[in-house]
Amino acid sequence: MDYLDKSYLEKSISYQEYRTLGQELLEKGTTTNGDNRPEILEYTNMNMYRMNRLDKTTKVNENIQQALASLPSDTKFYWVVLTESWCGDAAQIIPVMNKIAEEAGGNLEISFLLRDENPDLIDSFLTNGGRAIPKLLFIKEEQNTENTKQLKIIGSWGARPAEAQKLVVDYKQKVKENPELEDFKAFSESLHGWYAKDKTQHTQNELSDLLKTAKE
Repeated sequence: MDYLDKSYLEKSISYQEYRTLGQELLEKGTTTNGDNRPEILEYTNMNMYRMNRLDKTTKVNENIQQALASLPSDTKFYWVVLTESWCGDAAQIIPVMNKIAEEAGGNLEISFLLRDENPDLIDSFLTNGGRAIPKLLFIKEEQNTENTKQLKIIGSWGARPAEAQKLVVDYKQKVKENPELEDFKAFSESLHGWYAKDKTQHTQNELSDLLKTAKE
């Protein structure tokens, strides 16, 4: 997919709208895709705490500042993010994305789409054959020969930093080879422990590399 249909951007929601939606649905005993299993609601509740904490503590690093400064000022850029409220990786990453967009000062606009409401879109950006989230689409606004604005997809990122992705791949391979070793709860705790120790730095550094592709 080279261009994003404008209808996706038009129906996307802001970060605050996404946060409010997730919290309101949780209070009603469900999630953004209608999954209301007790363990999923427990994960989702924890996600709300994670995002609240990251909203308060995340500060963009020098690599992000330099990448934002290098964005062409005469071009409008968008980050459109596919996500769901129950996703733990999304809770660790989306607040960072939002903080970066805020730092851009209007040159980079961020908005969100629910993955399960947009299967055709996520299926164009699979991770190792799966609908992993969050998945970020990096878009720039340009004009075609008819002088009509269109949304060119110039890159994508997700669903998690490379080091975290390796942890996931290694775990899945281990379970595939020996199903008795499956313990998703323990693995999830170790993965979120990695995020806590990393303090958003791998996420920020990989997103800074993505931003720099705008000049290519």
